[in-house]
Amino acid sequence: MIEKILVVDMINGFVKSGALHDERILDIVPKIKHIIERKNQSEIIVVEDRHTMQSTEFDVFPVHCLKGDKESETIEELQYLFNLPNFRARIAKNSTNAFFALDEAGESDGDVYYIVGCCSDICILHLALTLKTYSNEINRPIRVVVIKDAIETYDSPDHNAAKANEAAVTILMTAGVEVMTLKELLKEESK
Repeated sequence: MIEKILVVDMINGFVKSGALHDERILDIVPKIKHIIERKNQSEIIVVEDRHTMQSTEFDVFPVHCLKGDKESETIEELQYLFNLPNFRARIAKNSTNAFFALDEAGESDGDVYYIVGCCSDICILHLALTLKTYSNEINRPIRVVVIKDAIETYDSPDHNAAKANEAAVTILMTAGVEVMTLKELLKEESK
């Protein structure tokens, strides 16, 4: 069994500046760090949104996180991940779904993917659902776990973060993705 922690889009363009940023996303950083510390044998994969001006995603979302721009870089508070012995990969994605940028998924029976980061109702939702669907398609047990209090999304006049988070969690659970809190994860780990 291989355990992986996918840290999704904890980048400047969603946390510190840019068209889709919300500084309150910083509130999940301590929980992400705690998970990384406790799961220090799990492989760490950092996913960063990185677009070109030709990105068709800009038909839906404003221009954000361009390749070569500071917006597409992991926030300073999590840069230390790249130096940890269990750091495995830094993956750039050009869509809302990191699954298509992963080198592999579900390499062996019983793989576990812990997903943290942002945005809960977009990138987290798409990745978790696709991993779960892939598991079903190949008839291989892949455990997909979203840590509910280590995900967040942005708030704006036309995007209510609280409602978006709630909707994302409901959809994930309905699709068979495990959703748990950090406390529940730690309790499970101590068994």
